[in-house]
Amino acid sequence: NPIYTEINGALDDANIASDAAIATSKLSADSGTSGQYWQNAGSGSTPTWVNAGVSLGGNSAGTALSTSSTEYLSPVGARAPQTTDNIANGTRVLVPRDGTVKNFYVEQSGTTGGTSRVFTIVKNGTDSSIVITITTASTAGSDTSNTLSVSAGDELSIKVVPSGTPTARTVAWGFEIV
Repeated sequence: NPIYTEINGALDDANIASDAAIATSKLSADSGTSGQYWQNAGSGSTPTWVNAGVSLGGNSAGTALSTSSTEYLSPVGARAPQTTDNIANGTRVLVPRDGTVKNFYVEQSGTTGGTSRVFTIVKNGTDSSIVITITTASTAGSDTSNTLSVSAGDELSIKVVPSGTPTARTVAWGFEIV
């Protein structure tokens, strides 16, 4: 039996019958691909297949970021910052499927302290356009406008570059792949 969700308070027998007819014809004529789910666009509308998102996030495992050196972070889990970026030391992770990286967020344990830190998502050792700069009195930042296309097997990491001598802080981050 299908499961129906009330949309804008308009759940009744006519809407259910209409949605069921659309669903039956759409499912029999179309199929999604791996990593997609079927999204209802509202009563009377034809549902579509959309990519399911994957959220990635982590933290510096209680270790403060350097006040003077470039460091790298693993996009997932709790791991101390590293001074080199590679799979062997755990800063790079493999992307499991094709998609788009977006909605990058970073939060430090306190203010940067008069200078700044730049956080960049790195793909296969190359900086992307997804960048967050946290300055002076700020503790957090986000980049919700830039995106990055990735393919299964690409390697992702996060690069952190201090400017001046920022206060040592622990950090947490997150982003999604859709």
